[in-house]
Amino acid sequence: AQIFSGTLRTVFTAQEGSDLVTNIQSGDGKKQYQQSRVNISIAKGMPNDTAVEQVVKALGIGVGNLATQKAALAATPALFPAGGVLSGSASQILTRIVQSLGFEWSIQEGALQLLKLKTPLGPTATLLKSDTGLIGSPSVDTKGILTAQTLMIPEIFPGRLLVLESVRLSGNYRVEKCVYSGNTAADDWYIDIEAKKI
Repeated sequence: AQIFSGTLRTVFTAQEGSDLVTNIQSGDGKKQYQQSRVNISIAKGMPNDTAVEQVVKALGIGVGNLATQKAALAATPALFPAGGVLSGSASQILTRIVQSLGFEWSIQEGALQLLKLKTPLGPTATLLKSDTGLIGSPSVDTKGILTAQTLMIPEIFPGRLLVLESVRLSGNYRVEKCVYSGNTAADDWYIDIEAKKI
């Protein structure tokens, strides 16, 4: 299964003892996020889903799960009843539009992931317990952020719904952040997760 796909940003190799270590920095849609511009006219009364789709196209990423959210977007009052012009950073404009509609967005595998605020990507969930990949004991900080470590499970990514079962903690959590680490010369293949309870 594919864990990550992105655009190479920087790479350098350094000597560490008898090893040559190559460090790579890459971003999933980072170039489009930072550089894409939008300059489009919005027709009077344009449906919200159509406006979002036009900005996503200008952003230069895939439409992702937009089709599954179109009905929810179209059901909200039109943001542009009198029409207008959208001009500027495509990512900033998309953020303002979807936040006004009660959504949030991110780029996952080069495509849009659009979610209602504080809701996970559905409809399936990943069961996380000691015999399905959970490493050690998860913990929750004073802000309610769950931190946990798992084996390298491709189904775990930001926005994903986790069903956690552990000795001290259990419940449904939405993944907010993943840090993947792997070593081709060892057995370390882990994901460090931050998640919020839902």
